[in-house]
Amino acid sequence: MEYADFYKKVKLELETVDRKTKTGKPIVYGITVPKNAQNPELGLEFVKFVIGDAGQKIFADMGQPPIVPPEGSGDMPEELQSLVQLESVEPTTTPSPTPSPAPTPPMTGFKAVFAVTALLAVTYILLRRRKE
Repeated sequence: MEYADFYKKVKLELETVDRKTKTGKPIVYGITVPKNAQNPELGLEFVKFVIGDAGQKIFADMGQPPIVPPEGSGDMPEELQSLVQLESVEPTTTPSPTPSPAPTPPMTGFKAVFAVTALLAVTYILLRRRKE
């Protein structure tokens, strides 16, 4: 990731009991088709679009350089396995929760994820209609 070293320069000390420090790192987006999706075939087609050349170009044009090749892990549909670099996921233990003195503020950049996703969805629908 091109700017990973730059992001590492940012440090944030959390106001928790143990005063943990978080270090900046690049944003990585995830995408999936839920097992209970009403139209899993269309969802799968959309995922192919997002991780394909057209979707990656949209992300790049919006200032979010894509990971090439896309990375995948877990219970992935067979149709996607040839399109991604499969990664093995190491099991992690969940630490016991510690009480927080104040509610956590909303995640910065969360709206941007939805904006890019919405743009990709609209583009996909328009391209699909153009083919019909």
